Amino acid sequence: MSRKGESNNFLYYVIGGAFLLLFLGTVFFWNRTLFDFSTTIDDNLLGNFATFWIALLTTIALFVTAKDYWNRRKENRPYFLLFDKSFYSRDTRKLEPMEGIYELPEFLDSELKPLKPYVGIYNAGNTNALNIEIKWTYNSKKVYNLVKSKYPIIEEPSELDKKEEVGLIVADREWFLFLPKLFMQQYGEKLNNDIVTIGEKGNTSEDEDDKKEKLWVELMYSDFKGSKYSQKFEFIVKSNFVRKVDIKVKEIK
Repeated sequence: MSRKGESNNFLYYVIGGAFLLLFLGTVFFWNRTLFDFSTTIDDNLLGNFATFWIALLTTIALFVTAKDYWNRRKENRPYFLLFDKSFYSRDTRKLEPMEGIYELPEFLDSELKPLKPYVGIYNAGNTNALNIEIKWTYNSKKVYNLVKSKYPIIEEPSELDKKEEVGLIVADREWFLFLPKLFMQQYGEKLNNDIVTIGEKGNTSEDEDDKKEKLWVELMYSDFKGSKYSQKFEFIVKSNFVRKVDIKVKEIK
């Protein structure tokens, strides 16, 4: 059963219990004020009273059982966590026969070793994730125009760069989720230098970063039973000072 189907069943339990509670409560209090103790409760009314509270306790037990079942089922599935990441940017020179010498953004780890920008992705579920589809969302045309204004020789954007497929991510394992190359180039050293210069004139680096294009990713995957799931994340990227880039990841519920 899919997660959506289980959620619907859980909702039906709660609604059914609520209607049962409402019906029996109406039967009990139809001819009697709640706090009217001036009359003796006859046997029928006492029986209705007992039936009402039995139904109430049954409904509560049903609610707790259904909730516990849903929580256990939720744990018995793949579930991804994405982690924040920080690194540094600098410009590196390239030499090509046709283009000559030109510069492109390059990113470095804390030991100043070149890396391809990524964030950690961890399968926190207790089952493997299968047939993972990764779909990136950002305005590639705007990013391309911004980057090209400082780095004239860059690759043209392609929609193929926004999609990726992974066959398997094992439970309780971490993996690398590499960020789109074009998107990250807008945080190259030249563009970060511009941000800091503008900041010295009265604007803040956060304001300038907010003008850059945003990035989202959707992860669509299944478990071994064929149930399908999806998660969406937003990436908040800040160039806190020259050459340092911080990435924070927030899941969109």
